[in-house]
Amino acid sequence: MLLAALASRSVLIVNAGDDAIFALRIGHAAQSDWGDDLLGMTGVIDVSRGRTIRVRFDPATCAYDLQATYRNGTVVIKRDVNLCAVERVDFKDQ
Repeated sequence: MLLAALASRSVLIVNAGDDAIFALRIGHAAQSDWGDDLLGMTGVIDVSRGRTIRVRFDPATCAYDLQATYRNGTVVIKRDVNLCAVERVDFKDQ
């Protein structure tokens, strides 16, 4: 079976919440599993800050879910984000 070539692009992730984002994961919208943490072991997005993340995705299916985990334990999921077109995604923990 031949796998589709992955595309990659930069997306600005903005923390509009009240606590720092400690983990950011993406997963294909049609599946229930999440990829590795895109922020890494030392990555954090502080309150009122943004960070440009390089994401890899299948351009044949652009719809992905993004999951942010805040220091306070809150998990926020943005569903069906079009990674083929989006340039910015804002997360708010409240």
